[in-house]
Amino acid sequence: MFVHSNERRFLNMSVKANHCETMSEVRANVDRIDRLLVALMAERLNYIEQAARIKPSRDAVRDEDRIEDVITKVKAQCEIDGFDKDMAERMWRAMMEDFIAHEFVKWDGLRQPA
Repeated sequence: MFVHSNERRFLNMSVKANHCETMSEVRANVDRIDRLLVALMAERLNYIEQAARIKPSRDAVRDEDRIEDVITKVKAQCEIDGFDKDMAERMWRAMMEDFIAHEFVKWDGLRQPA
């Protein structure tokens, strides 16, 4: 399996939060995590846009089997990292719906006559 160089850094990260004494420290850490999440979401969106280019039919954009596969993998990762599986599932399903909607727009846009 191909592991992106940035992913190596994330794979080596501890999931344990830094100990904070002040709200300022808490907020600084939350802001740091938000920056990382935005970078990862931007990368994920790029792959979704590539999928829109690659998929041969509009019917292929929404793939229920793939959605369930992603949820299964996310829940397995939750077991490893100690994250609430139900919360993760709700978050991923909502996120995937937005990504799928974006992919439909991209798929249609790539195939409209000039």
